[in-house]
Amino acid sequence: MHAEGRLGLALPDSFAEWRAQRTATLDAKLKELAKAAATNVIPDTTISDKGLPISPIREEESDRILTLSRRLYVLVPRIRITSLLAEVQSWTRFLDSFTHYRTGETANDEAALMAAILADATNAGAEQMAKSSRGVTIHHMMLMVDRHLRSETYATATAVLVDAQRTSFQDNRHSEGQPPNWLLMRRRPTTASSNGSWPR
Repeated sequence: MHAEGRLGLALPDSFAEWRAQRTATLDAKLKELAKAAATNVIPDTTISDKGLPISPIREEESDRILTLSRRLYVLVPRIRITSLLAEVQSWTRFLDSFTHYRTGETANDEAALMAAILADATNAGAEQMAKSSRGVTIHHMMLMVDRHLRSETYATATAVLVDAQRTSFQDNRHSEGQPPNWLLMRRRPTTASSNGSWPR
């Protein structure tokens, strides 16, 4: 399909072409904004030596924003956050960064580790997350928190994810005429035992 130009994507399949288009668009928008600022015609705001006051969003504008937001959400693929974490783990092995504080070993219960990370990230709390996760008890989660979740393991995991993204973009820059890597990542769904809140 790619060779025949029938991918049907709403963006170029070449990173260099995509970057050139976005750079040109950004440059045009910045010049437009600079011109509006110079003539003091930016909608609902003015630039002066006192700063940049911005008028509150009017109710009718808020309604339009809500309508647009709903339309955009319809376009976003529906996926459980836990399923997304499991899929990213299959690509990057970022969970291996959450090592045991004493032995340095990786966690032996990925489901409990992901539940603990989500509880921390969403402020849901370990008890609530344990109730909504089949096969994961609060005891399992607290073991993950006590032994594996530390500021340095979060930092290491973040570095792994950032490095994976950078590597993907670098690969795409050297693959002219080929679809971006993330379009080629098609694997079997990564699942975990769950109820309505944990991926099936």
